[in-house]
Amino acid sequence: MADIHYFQRYSSKENTVTNNTLLLFSRLYHHDSRAFKLFLNQLLDEETSEINTMIKFEQQTSASHSVPDGAITQESFKIVIETKLYGQENIDQILRHTDSFGEESNHFLMLINVHEIPEYFKKEIRKKLTEKGTKVKLIDTTFEDIITSFRSVIADYDTEMNMIIDDYEDYCNSENLISIEDRLMRVLPVGNTSEHNFKYKLYYAPTSRSYNRRHKYLGLYTQKEIKGVGEIQLIVDAEYFKETKELKCKVMEGNEDLLTDAVKDNILQAMIHGEEDFGYQIYTGHRFFIVPKFLKTNFEKDSPGGLLGARYFDLTEYKIDKEELSIEVIAKKLNNQKWE
Repeated sequence: MADIHYFQRYSSKENTVTNNTLLLFSRLYHHDSRAFKLFLNQLLDEETSEINTMIKFEQQTSASHSVPDGAITQESFKIVIETKLYGQENIDQILRHTDSFGEESNHFLMLINVHEIPEYFKKEIRKKLTEKGTKVKLIDTTFEDIITSFRSVIADYDTEMNMIIDDYEDYCNSENLISIEDRLMRVLPVGNTSEHNFKYKLYYAPTSRSYNRRHKYLGLYTQKEIKGVGEIQLIVDAEYFKETKELKCKVMEGNEDLLTDAVKDNILQAMIHGEEDFGYQIYTGHRFFIVPKFLKTNFEKDSPGGLLGARYFDLTEYKIDKEELSIEVIAKKLNNQKWE
């Protein structure tokens, strides 16, 4: 007999995702309005005014220039919701959602994503909101954050609400709405450049070369072994102009404060020695994945042939608990293990 679900399946379209998420919000609100306020405040990271019985949950509400995915409205505040399964990339569309607000005293624009939005992109959205003269506050959250916050405000003995959030989490997992990037290691064949990777604490690739899954860790593969493990700290697009000796760097992901002079020098040295030692021309059109350090390990490929391209490893499948993930633990536990 098939399980009965609280939330609609069979479609991963954004309107279905939004509907299910609004339904989750609504169920909690009608079950316990005080718990719902705590839940919202955790997502907003900001105190909202008291929630009354006039709150409305709406999907596909129309504004003068846009149709946001959903809205939660009360006299004192309004939250306009936009769900994105493949990233929030259209700033103009996001800005048009500000037309959805009325005379409420507090305006919030909630972007729900599979992944947290990169810091540089959030800054750009906030800058545009300010330039437009709005008082809209941006909230960036994920489906996983929603599940975590929901569970934190319900009691263990509340059987029905636990069944509801279990089903919502199951739905999110079935539609790949929960990221596993925090436990993913992307392994890359580096060949004879491995010493440079260790020395300059980075890996580089053409900016045109995309990667299809976000990941937190890098593995360096050469000679049938993964020999180094690092945690990505920054992703930087860099360009060096030999004539003027000017290095331009743009942080694509990570905290810009971590782009120190030492990191910039490592990028520059990798460019210079990449050309001198290997004949690589990486002064322009390249992306640099910066790590604090690579730790040595010996994670052996136990199957014929080499590694021809990138490969992803879910580290929890190699006797590493999610809670203990760090490059020290990863390097130690992968050491002398084998993979195919």
